[in-house]
Amino acid sequence: MDLFKIILVCVLVTLDRVVIATENTTTVAPKSRSIKLQYATSEVLECHVTKETKNQAFTLTWFRGNYPISKKKFTGITSEKSIYTLKLTNQPEATGAYHCEITDASGRLSSNSVLVNRDKPYLKLFLPEVKPAPMSLRINESSKTAFYVKCIVSSFPRANLTFSGHQQSLTSQNDRVHVNSTEDGDTVTYVLTIRDVTYRDASEYRCRASNGILSETITANVIHLKGQECSEELLESKQQFKCPTNDKCVSSSFCRHNIHECIKYNCERPDQPKNARIVGCTHNAAEIKWERDEKAEKYIVFVDTSGMLTYSLQTVGSDIIASGLVNDKEYTFTVSANNRVGMSEEVKMKCKTKRMQAPTSVQKSRVDHHRNGMSFNWDLPEDDGISKAGIKNTGTLSYRIKYCPQIKDKTGQVDTTLCKSFVTNSTSIPIEIADIKRNYTYKFTVWPVNTGGMSGKAHIMYYHMPTKLTSSAQSLTRGSGLLLVIIASILASRVFCE
Repeated sequence: MDLFKIILVCVLVTLDRVVIATENTTTVAPKSRSIKLQYATSEVLECHVTKETKNQAFTLTWFRGNYPISKKKFTGITSEKSIYTLKLTNQPEATGAYHCEITDASGRLSSNSVLVNRDKPYLKLFLPEVKPAPMSLRINESSKTAFYVKCIVSSFPRANLTFSGHQQSLTSQNDRVHVNSTEDGDTVTYVLTIRDVTYRDASEYRCRASNGILSETITANVIHLKGQECSEELLESKQQFKCPTNDKCVSSSFCRHNIHECIKYNCERPDQPKNARIVGCTHNAAEIKWERDEKAEKYIVFVDTSGMLTYSLQTVGSDIIASGLVNDKEYTFTVSANNRVGMSEEVKMKCKTKRMQAPTSVQKSRVDHHRNGMSFNWDLPEDDGISKAGIKNTGTLSYRIKYCPQIKDKTGQVDTTLCKSFVTNSTSIPIEIADIKRNYTYKFTVWPVNTGGMSGKAHIMYYHMPTKLTSSAQSLTRGSGLLLVIIASILASRVFCE
């Protein structure tokens, strides 16, 4: 194609550029031929098209991989160099190799490719440098001054943010309560506005951001009650309480931000849990302990996995067990103390649950002859698959047993209708002599199963039943004239092997 020479370059809006030469033409290229999305920026791909001799209509197509994502027609290039841009979306699927392509009456010309890599998921929730002012009102007082709560979140993928007050979510309800937002690349600023504020609005106001992978919550502003006037309405809704040493009333939100005033009335929120730690983490449970604070009425433990709240637990003691966890997953435990003044600072800790293992196969097996019959016996597996998961009580192993005479049917296959199957918790099963096909080789198979429901590898033994069964106690290891004993382990588990 003799009309155009093009090259695709990928730039940040603030990226420095250098000039390079390409076959007697000069074009602009970034210092790096690949980009990575950065926090709080706009990302743009540029297709530089240089003119040679004359104008001619053409079509410009953008590709991600081999798939066209944008196509536009142009009447011709009017300058020595034209730049056509493509703005990338802020989604994971934007990752890929991009190139642009020019098509006109004489043919087609493609640019070089540029690889776009997206950042790993992240979330940052913070307050502006200039924070909206808190507000204080007395009982039955109102204000015409608007109250603002402002939070800023930067994230990938894009996070949703919710405001809360009075322990409930707040959205745009009417002209009095309104939420709006402004975007700047990956950063979004959210503002909650409350007009015609009354003392009933007294509360802490929080922001919670979540993108399905990560989440974060912060306290952004507060409306508290001044003085110690009492209101039956607020006492009933637990926005106020009476201090234990006098009849004065204190606003719960006021105490959180004016702790010294609350201490004066013997009203103080508890300290951050001390020496909080995980003392045990198994395949399905974790035990957490801490030192109890006399000011705490209860402790709350939030259990999270992969940034999503799983559930919360409460206790008045100094330890708790979180059970029902999934094996081989990382969990975050957030512990805080609570009383009627408020919640303490949080303590976060993590543990990864143990991976539940299948038991190993049983080690040895044998057929024993007894005065009144026979029995099939085996030794315990070396590892039950649970002890290694850090569980003190290993529970009881069960065993699936199957034994079959190696008698073939008309098709030449072993006749499975003659097989016997058992499930037992012991390491021995009786064999009824009346059921035995004498002078035939039998195949015995044992599968150990632990309390986690995981089955170990099969253990197989072949044993030839004698024509005459003796009455004296004999065993394989004592020499009973047995013809064949073969012990093997089969790699497949949970499957009967014939």
